[in-house]
Amino acid sequence: SAEAQDCGCYESTRSQAIQLMQKSQYTKAIAVLKAAKDCPDKPADDDLDAKIKECQAEIERISRLRREAEKLNFLSMEKRHI
Repeated sequence: SAEAQDCGCYESTRSQAIQLMQKSQYTKAIAVLKAAKDCPDKPADDDLDAKIKECQAEIERISRLRREAEKLNFLSMEKRHI
């Protein structure tokens, strides 16, 4: 039946996203979290938006750290050329 197919869509999709988050694969995790929004068994009080925000914050943090690291790398290269 259709109901049987719907069974566990939300839980399995959400846990897949959590696993991706634990591996720091935040962009993929966001895509999976967005897919979980379409699950027929999604509870009314789901935390998907909160998890998406969490991923976006991590992506921002990582790119900020990367920019800082590149800046430091650039500065240390500049010093070597003086």
